[in-house]
Amino acid sequence: MRHRNDSGNFIYLPTGENYTSIYKKYKEDFYLEHDESETIISYSTFRRLWHELIPNLKFQPSASDLCEKCVEFKAKMQAAKSDIDKYNIIKD
Repeated sequence: MRHRNDSGNFIYLPTGENYTSIYKKYKEDFYLEHDESETIISYSTFRRLWHELIPNLKFQPSASDLCEKCVEFKAKMQAAKSDIDKYNIIKD
């Protein structure tokens, strides 16, 4: 999926993916092509290179399918969770 905003084009990877899952796939593919005695880049180097070389490749954010009323209710519950009396009034 591509999305354009004022800062440029972004290519989004599926929501279920993350840096760790992509790194694991990278390692698997690396070892298919190379001998296991060869050194592979570390996870931190992988992330650093990702941000430096392909900053327009991002992960699709989780979508919310809540209606406006439910979003308001959720926000009220979050705000009231430190006050049990207020929380119980909103909950009912």
